[in-house]
Amino acid sequence: MIHIDDIGTMHVAWETGSTLGVVPGIDLVKRLDEEIPRHKIF
Repeated sequence: MIHIDDIGTMHVAWETGSTLGVVPGIDLVKRLDEEIPRHKIF
């Protein structure tokens, strides 16, 4: 997580280099403790 803004959006830096704001209570995000092989994601 990069930071939380004034309205509570959590801004996340993903491994791909992109960033995205996650809104608690609206967006569903799950932490993965193990790396998933790329061929299983796509």
